[in-house]
Amino acid sequence: MPYIMGIFVPIRLEIGPIEGLVPERVPHITLLYLGERAPTLGPVPLKCFVVRVTRRLAALPPHRPRAIAQLVEGREIYALREYLVSRYGGRERWGDFVPHVTVARIRAKHPDIGAYLEYVRPHVAEVEVDVDSVSLIDVKGGSYVEVDRAPLDC
Repeated sequence: MPYIMGIFVPIRLEIGPIEGLVPERVPHITLLYLGERAPTLGPVPLKCFVVRVTRRLAALPPHRPRAIAQLVEGREIYALREYLVSRYGGRERWGDFVPHVTVARIRAKHPDIGAYLEYVRPHVAEVEVDVDSVSLIDVKGGSYVEVDRAPLDC
């Protein structure tokens, strides 16, 4: 089973079907890809914080887009990720860490990225998210099941 460490984001994505684009069922911010390892989590010695899920969209990863995503702002999320990497290891799957919430997955062989971005844009809203824990998530089959949770220092 592949695992990630992430933050579930309580937003509803109201994106209808369009050829080659599949709406994300479980909005989340991936902080760390762990592969087949499922570590036991302990408390995270960082203060709780707030991130902002912006209306800015990006096709990620830039070199060969597989997703349309809303970008996330908040410097504390980088500190959280650095802590998790130092504590649990892990790796980047697609290059540098870009905090984001995946809105839809690209399934087309020759996607029209510009058209996808314009289609999604009216359906996203800016939202602030309280980060008070990190979840260990089993992502097998796209199910995104929380296996464990580590609290932050609130």
